[in-house]
Amino acid sequence: MCGMILLGEIGVEIYGIRDTAKPVVFWEEDVYILGTVNMEQLGLVSDPIQKRLKSVKAFLMNKN
Repeated sequence: MCGMILLGEIGVEIYGIRDTAKPVVFWEEDVYILGTVNMEQLGLVSDPIQKRLKSVKAFLMNKN
């Protein structure tokens, strides 16, 4: 892309989990990076031992 970085939004589906309007940076062809914010919003964490993504339950925290 001649050094240009483009921003946009896409729909995401990973392991059957779908979500819409995720921010994305378009940079080089054939380079795909899933950011930590998107992983958190999809309820996924990385497992560095098994080298895969795992689904986790999300909990809302209350200050009180």
